[in-house]
Amino acid sequence: MKTKSIFLLAMLALALACKENKPAEKEEPMTQDKPTLAVQGHRGERGNLPENTIEAFLGALHKGVDVLELDVVISKDNKVVVSHEPFMNSLYMSTPGGEAVAKEDEDRYNLHEMDYEEIRQWDSGSRGNKNFPQQQRMKTYKPLLSEMIDTIQAEIAAKGLPQVKYNIEVKSVPEEYDVTQPQPEPFVDLLMEVINSKDIEGHYNIQSFDPAPLEVLHTKYPEVEIAYLVGDGTVDENMQKLSYTPQIYSPHYKLVTDSTMVNHVHELGMKLIPWTVNDSLAIAKNSTSTIIPNEPYTPFIESVTLQYIASQNLNNLTGAQDVGLGPLQLYTIHPFGIAPSRDKVLPSYPHGGSLYIGLENVQQLQKVSMLFQLLEGTENTLSPTFTGNEKIQWEILTPAGWRNITHTAVSLEGTGNFLKSGIVAINIPEDATSEGTLMPQRLIWLKAKMDKNYDSVSRFIDIKAQVVLAEFENQGNTLEHLKSGLAAKTISKQVIRTADVKSITQPYSSFGGKPEEDAQAYRRRVSERLRHKDRAVTLWDYEHLVLQHFPEIHKVKCLNHTCCSFLSPGKVTIVVVPDTVNQNVHDIFEPRVSQAKLNDIQVYLNARNSFFVTPKVTNPEYEPVKVTLLAKFKKGLDENYHKELLKMDIKKFLSPWAFVETAGIIFGVSLHKSHLIKHLEDLDYVDYLENVVMEHNGESKTQVFPSNPKAILVSSKNHIVENAEDKCVKESTTFSTAPC
Repeated sequence: MKTKSIFLLAMLALALACKENKPAEKEEPMTQDKPTLAVQGHRGERGNLPENTIEAFLGALHKGVDVLELDVVISKDNKVVVSHEPFMNSLYMSTPGGEAVAKEDEDRYNLHEMDYEEIRQWDSGSRGNKNFPQQQRMKTYKPLLSEMIDTIQAEIAAKGLPQVKYNIEVKSVPEEYDVTQPQPEPFVDLLMEVINSKDIEGHYNIQSFDPAPLEVLHTKYPEVEIAYLVGDGTVDENMQKLSYTPQIYSPHYKLVTDSTMVNHVHELGMKLIPWTVNDSLAIAKNSTSTIIPNEPYTPFIESVTLQYIASQNLNNLTGAQDVGLGPLQLYTIHPFGIAPSRDKVLPSYPHGGSLYIGLENVQQLQKVSMLFQLLEGTENTLSPTFTGNEKIQWEILTPAGWRNITHTAVSLEGTGNFLKSGIVAINIPEDATSEGTLMPQRLIWLKAKMDKNYDSVSRFIDIKAQVVLAEFENQGNTLEHLKSGLAAKTISKQVIRTADVKSITQPYSSFGGKPEEDAQAYRRRVSERLRHKDRAVTLWDYEHLVLQHFPEIHKVKCLNHTCCSFLSPGKVTIVVVPDTVNQNVHDIFEPRVSQAKLNDIQVYLNARNSFFVTPKVTNPEYEPVKVTLLAKFKKGLDENYHKELLKMDIKKFLSPWAFVETAGIIFGVSLHKSHLIKHLEDLDYVDYLENVVMEHNGESKTQVFPSNPKAILVSSKNHIVENAEDKCVKESTTFSTAPC
């Protein structure tokens, strides 16, 4: 049996048969129908990716599952949330502040008492899951059912994948009605409202252990395929709990004991889909001839130590002949193939990363144009970037191995070293091969490599071949699209047909356009132009030139006589802050302009300033402020929940731009502890605060100032909030003391 690296829920449509006893001389071979196997991704790809997350469902989809199994609960604001439990599971959940949920605190974090925006801030994957050691750790969240379906359907359409089925479980327990869940009818209504808004008719079923929501489904939504989940009891005992016969009977696999039980389910007109069958050993338990080891079936190795010494004298690498031996040729194994080794036994790999691109139906000396669609602004600006003449290096696979492509062969490089979306055009060298041993054959292979960290470039969205850049030409057209771009797939044909072009597609929205200037903007631009005359002389000139020409910049601060110190004549530092509204940023708390954009601004200013002035465009220096305090909350409030809420409100106070679109980033703002205390004690859930400490640059301070004009105070990623001890005031009289 071929095994996939994925935690899967195998659903078997069982057709078991008993072997009939016959005389030995006339014994005939047993025949049985071949079982139909449908593979379900249990909570997505739980073994490799955090359960019930978008990442897990996409992973299972790409593994080729037939069904995506998931669970839903209802939030306080009546959103249908994908979650196995109606609470924050201590096994893998973390608070918005990054702290692990304690087992004893699970009941405190009731999802039915939390709005979805709050639920979304909790982390589902950074801690991993100890029950699944191979599970990738990543910061993710509990998605809405609507978001999950939209994402999967979009991926199916984009990649041409087979349509999957959604197996949706209503997590319902009668004892929890109006506690961790709504009553069955509103629960079902909310779920069906989401499902009916999506185009998945015929591609879903709803299951539950609780008969009540299944009765609501049967009465109000008779078209829905229903699965009855059971964990114990016989078929007849369980069916007495329903007023009708559902389409699917779904027992625990250990309840499927023999063919009699299977046939009985089929006679009642139901499919039999047991749960949860995870491996062949579990299935084999029904056979007495199979020797099954005691659980756990698969032991995990905590550590392995291997020590050995091996030696071999190689005397004929140069082609010299030993007695009985021919010339010795060594081969080294690479990630995608093998290659002869010349002077080294082991291959060497440079620091950094490589991008491999295989081209089909391309010829030597042909020009290939490729669009690299990138998520601009997602590079880590703190990572070492490209300086001077450093560039992404392109190589081509030849019969002799990888060979550098000269810069002249790269006729167009519009990505700025993969920092922005653009076109790269390469003339394929004549020695390119599709028969090399280093990569899969029948393709011409290109390789882009760099010696930087992987996050020094923007994240990739897609790569398209055979692309051209089209420019808008106004021939009396409407100009509405210039505000947000012409939507993808709007352009589908040429005005004048070209015989060599078979078809045209527009994969992404247009960019670079500007709406028509209104009267106020026109007057402001003209008046500023009359003042600076398109020359950078004063501080005001530098700032307004940048703001006018680069609308993606939110704020500019120009500092004269600054470079490595603040006493550098002839040096000018321009500190820029990006506009974070509807923009991709690597860190919303510390937004930075991409290196590509910094370079563009630098070039723009160099063309407008004096030869005697050296400008340097840079990002601000962000200086985190960490807050530690003791808090007492209003009587009756959940302390654990409000501790996390208070941490979030501290972040909002120190870095409001990360939460409110209209909030701006301001230079030179100081922070006094009394202002922080007043703001926090004015919150409606806070009673009082104690021992408030502000830490800046490793020191506790009453008032915090930025250390230099380029610096901006921001919130630390983590703050410490502990519970203050109760203060009890005793009222005394002459004769007695009142109890606290």
